Amino acid sequence: MRMKKSLALVIRFSFVCIIILAGLFGIVGTNGGSTHGAMKVSATMEGPWILTNDGAIYAYNNSEWIQKEPPGTAVDFSICSNFLFILTQSDASGEYNVKSRNIYETSWTTYPSLGTIDATCVACDGAEPVVITTTTTKSVYKYYNNSQSWRSIHDGATEISVENGRLFYLYPTTTNGNVWSRQVDGGTYKRWGETFVGNKIAGDANGHRGWPLIMIRTHYVNGIRIIINGPLLSTPARYMKWISNPM
Repeated sequence: MRMKKSLALVIRFSFVCIIILAGLFGIVGTNGGSTHGAMKVSATMEGPWILTNDGAIYAYNNSEWIQKEPPGTAVDFSICSNFLFILTQSDASGEYNVKSRNIYETSWTTYPSLGTIDATCVACDGAEPVVITTTTTKSVYKYYNNSQSWRSIHDGATEISVENGRLFYLYPTTTNGNVWSRQVDGGTYKRWGETFVGNKIAGDANGHRGWPLIMIRTHYVNGIRIIINGPLLSTPARYMKWISNPM
């Protein structure tokens, strides 16, 4: 199982550069002859899946991109094992819904509403979805299958990633270290550096060791902010030292 999860992570991050280029030049994913840029990548053991900027989902079959869901399906998605989780585009009442299905099947499970709040992005802990919400504290909620209910598990996150039972997240700050992690269902918080600020986060960067993997993208030229994806950075838990990985 550890080998499979590590391989899935290698597959996912091997395609980061491709997806970045795809997003910039709109070369990934076709629908009716038009092209669409990739917004997010996730992965199965067979290869990467992407969400395009028109809300469609595609999977790569080693030679071409195959549309798995049509445009307008999702604003965010995530894959854990054989489960595809999506955050749908808003319905007629303005509500966003969390859904899941087996990647080899077509029937969807729709999760209960979060009530007066909405989700802004979706991750997954095995067969259970995890979302950031629109609460003023940007609370993270997880849906528990055993109780069939949502529960707040953490307050304060702008980006999340869940791997190997760990919640990796970026705390809402840009003035000091915002990279944190802990066990998804509770436990001791760990801050990864006092000053480093990440823009995107994913983990587990090295199998089950619990190292976060982050991306930074801030640069200024003549007072104009230029967004640059990279480098990818990871840190060993023992040494707490950020390591830059070439793109």
